[in-house]
Amino acid sequence: MRVKIKIIKNFSWGLVLFIVKYDFLVCLILFLLSFLFSGFLFYKYSILTDKIEIEEIDQSFLIKEQTYQEILRIWQDYEQKFQQAGLKEYPDLFQPAPASLIFEPESELTE
Repeated sequence: MRVKIKIIKNFSWGLVLFIVKYDFLVCLILFLLSFLFSGFLFYKYSILTDKIEIEEIDQSFLIKEQTYQEILRIWQDYEQKFQQAGLKEYPDLFQPAPASLIFEPESELTE
């Protein structure tokens, strides 16, 4: 067990020394690997998807009328709430409040 730990420790220390000694080369290799990996992903998800022809869907889907009417009613409710929100006036938080809105309690403890 001690031998394996010593081997791993020597290997990791040698790896760290190699990275420090050849830092530019290591950065260049990592950059090239990331460039190749990103090129592969671009090819897979952009170029290959353009080449593959999408098959036409022969089946049409059916919408249940009751569900459609319910969703339409919900959207109309949202639209109505949105229109009502446009009419509401909000106070300006950056202007001082008028004197009529400021609450000043009268002190009851007078001597």
